[in-house]
Amino acid sequence: MVKINTKDIPSDQEIRALAFRSGGNTYFVPVTNIVRVMPAVATTPIPGRSLDKLAGCINYGGHVIPVVNLIKREIHPDDLMIIIQIPGAGKLAALVVEGVDDIEDFQPLPENYDWLELILEPEEIN
Repeated sequence: MVKINTKDIPSDQEIRALAFRSGGNTYFVPVTNIVRVMPAVATTPIPGRSLDKLAGCINYGGHVIPVVNLIKREIHPDDLMIIIQIPGAGKLAALVVEGVDDIEDFQPLPENYDWLELILEPEEIN
């Protein structure tokens, strides 16, 4: 299991994070984990996988990576994909979001924000 969870960052450490919108909420992901923000592209379904967590996969730079649909609806052309590096796993994943807002600096980290916690099973990122 792989978790992306910024709650483990020491509270006295400054962090730059990208704010993005999904499902009426605003979330943050550290900029050190972001590879690219791009327009949403069509995904290829993964046989035998439920679409409630994984939207499918895409070819990104010659690598097949999983696409996590955080908006929980059909992907529209005006949605965005954030390509992220999964900490400690050396793998990439794409997050489908409704939009990105801004990069913010936090020190100390606020406790009243929703930080992205994404759980993928090993077979979903291989």
